[in-house]
Amino acid sequence: MGANYNVGIDLPFSASGDANTWQYNFVTQATTAKRFQICTGASNPFPLGVLQNDPQSENIGEVRVFGSTLVKMDATGTAITYGDFLACGSTGMAVITTGSVIQGIALTAVSSGASIIGEMLLIPFGRSAIIDNTP
Repeated sequence: MGANYNVGIDLPFSASGDANTWQYNFVTQATTAKRFQICTGASNPFPLGVLQNDPQSENIGEVRVFGSTLVKMDATGTAITYGDFLACGSTGMAVITTGSVIQGIALTAVSSGASIIGEMLLIPFGRSAIIDNTP
């Protein structure tokens, strides 16, 4: 059976600013209703989801709120392995989390580097006291 990239639920939100470099990054709600902006670590624990397209300012962005998604991963400090718990990092990329906030589970591994696109199971509003999910 092949990979099942991008199988999930998407919702439309307007871009609050130019989002053409944010595809596959975490996004969060903007101060105006039905708009989104790039996520930062301060957006934890509840980003909206992962942006699926690359809209210009005021255009519609498709935000994956549940399911499998491609996501930019940041493994500059620590390698990401299959099954690791992930959260939104300071630049909107998925990073390993060892805290109580869990926004996804890595479905692919990234040995090193930033902005590496991998697959993640997105868990909306995920929280857990579990620190390790080593398979």
